[in-house]
Amino acid sequence: MKKFIKIFMVTIILISLSGCNTAAELDCGEGTTLSDGACVPTSSLNQNTGDQVATTCDNGPGAHQVVNSEFLNAPAEPWFFIGGWMVSQPDSIWMEEFDALIFDVTDAALAERNVWDGAFWQPKVYMEAGCTYTLSFTLRTDEVDGREVILFLEDTDNNYFKFIEETVTLGIEYQTFTYVYEAAVTNNDSKIGIFFANDVGTVIIDSIIVERSLTE
Repeated sequence: MKKFIKIFMVTIILISLSGCNTAAELDCGEGTTLSDGACVPTSSLNQNTGDQVATTCDNGPGAHQVVNSEFLNAPAEPWFFIGGWMVSQPDSIWMEEFDALIFDVTDAALAERNVWDGAFWQPKVYMEAGCTYTLSFTLRTDEVDGREVILFLEDTDNNYFKFIEETVTLGIEYQTFTYVYEAAVTNNDSKIGIFFANDVGTVIIDSIIVERSLTE
């Protein structure tokens, strides 16, 4: 009888531990809600019934859009900049007469730095699985011989994995560089921006825009 009781108690403990593990696995983070055994963005649920709503991936206002994407006023958060030691007057980068951002990258320690030591970016861009994102970078330089930059979209939660990383050569006329990214997974911490690369001279940014549509 005692042996039977011990076996029964061990079974109960194992079941309890299993339940704890399940609960831990289903502990949804901020901005997400448990729905049908999975954590989904709270915004994707019908607020009345709690049922999941099929995404339409429309291009209305949403977290996927870049804030102040056409730089109609002085850039503040959520735009970030790093590399003041290699850029002239980093606190005066928005030029009203140009309605654009102007970075003048000097040759300070050029041979010693990495391409990502100087960068301009916006974090927390929301990418939803099943949606296709069109990224447009419109920029130029005033260097007659041109200069290179690196355009990127990366996952900061996954060791800065690059969804898009493209080296382009700027000319003295504005060019729009367009890329398409089809999101296979939902990620709420994508970062979009520009690395100044191992090159010198001005980088003039007119706009950085993200639009989305339903993946066909």
